[in-house]
Amino acid sequence: MKVIDITREILSAPLYPGDPAPRLTPISTLAQGDAFQLSLLETTLHCGTHCDLPLHVLPDGEDAAQVSLQSFCGECLILRMNGLITGADIEDLPLRGCKRLLICGEGKAHLDKSAAWVLADRGVVLVGTDDQTIAREPISREVHTALLGSGIAILEGLELSDVPSGKYFLVALPLKLSGGDGSPVRAVLLESETGY
Repeated sequence: MKVIDITREILSAPLYPGDPAPRLTPISTLAQGDAFQLSLLETTLHCGTHCDLPLHVLPDGEDAAQVSLQSFCGECLILRMNGLITGADIEDLPLRGCKRLLICGEGKAHLDKSAAWVLADRGVVLVGTDDQTIAREPISREVHTALLGSGIAILEGLELSDVPSGKYFLVALPLKLSGGDGSPVRAVLLESETGY
């Protein structure tokens, strides 16, 4: 079994415009004679490779501790796409049986609202992107609401540049964090001799 890490390093990952940069601050250090190395991480929950959870846009939405983990583990399909992705574009994709779609667009592929509805109609449970957001302004909130409101999990900030298109087994679990509207994830693809 081959494990492919598709996670960006948190401290050096691109930031969403306006978000504060993450910081790692030492509390105790071995170099200063402390018994243990201990650090404090300060970051938004939407930094680096992360998932957006329903609470991000839905007042009564599930948080990181409540959300089902089922969507974040399972067979996925990676496809390369660019530009604004519409519902018509999604309808043309070979998604038969695909429950998890990861889009590699070098940070230049984003969904519109019609794409979100078609993904929901197709039974997709997770959509991911290599950009810091699945949709750009001025429709970002609408797309997030359509996806999360339809029960579709969102992964953002993936590192897919060196991963060939195709089928894999995805594992990208959120932290168990009450009140978390998002969560950093360690996203990996599992690949075996049989394809995934």
